[in-house]
Amino acid sequence: MKEFLEIFSDKETVQSYKFIEEFIVYIDTQRIGVKIEKDEYGRYHHSCSHHYQGSEQAAPYVSSLCIANSKKEAYINAHRELLSFYNANDENKKWVKSGYY
Repeated sequence: MKEFLEIFSDKETVQSYKFIEEFIVYIDTQRIGVKIEKDEYGRYHHSCSHHYQGSEQAAPYVSSLCIANSKKEAYINAHRELLSFYNANDENKKWVKSGYY
């Protein structure tokens, strides 16, 4: 990433991330992608292709906890985002596609 940042270290480039890996998980029948990236400071970030919205929620849940110090911590944060409010018995639950994935 050092060589990349040498070239992209200008005022127009606001942030840089290196794609680390991507996983596919299924919750119920919903296919969900989870991406892990690393920023220029060595911190890890996750993003999910879908967000859970239970029938009692006004909007889908999107975690504000997206910065981690390790890949494992990023995995834990993604897992929490997907399942913190998940209720398998909610017949009106839905998965909302992320606009940032």
